[in-house]
Amino acid sequence: MDRIAGNYEASIASLVERIAQDQRIGRDAVEAVLGVKLDAKPVANGRPQEWALHGLFSQKDGFRIELHPAEAGLELAISNPLDDGKACYLHAARIRSLLVETLGYKATELGAGKRPYTLLTQNAPPMSSPVAVALFARKPSFTNNASPDCVYSLKLTAAGG
Repeated sequence: MDRIAGNYEASIASLVERIAQDQRIGRDAVEAVLGVKLDAKPVANGRPQEWALHGLFSQKDGFRIELHPAEAGLELAISNPLDDGKACYLHAARIRSLLVETLGYKATELGAGKRPYTLLTQNAPPMSSPVAVALFARKPSFTNNASPDCVYSLKLTAAGG
């Protein structure tokens, strides 16, 4: 767990790249890239199994990685502190650059109000894509407006596998 927290941004970027290239999400692949085992979450009888991993950056700030069923297959949800006043744990520019510049994804700005987000897909909407990435980010309060955006939630949806 400490390995992920100490190398969080690189670990998450590697995981996003693997899913984007494979066009699938699988628990085995997530565990292999992160080098940890996901814990089974309690679910009601007849419901598909969900998996989760929780870790800490510090005594009060943590991250959560969850894998659960989605309409299009599986969703990998990654959450970290929105703004702890000290650090940006995942820079939006790194994930966006990886997907748009390196892998050729299309970025579409969506949402309004308090939760705008960027949808990154292989095909421009409304065409479907095998992988969809919703990136929720904003500027941290501890820096000026010229600072890069920090990701507080990242949701990847793809076929299971």
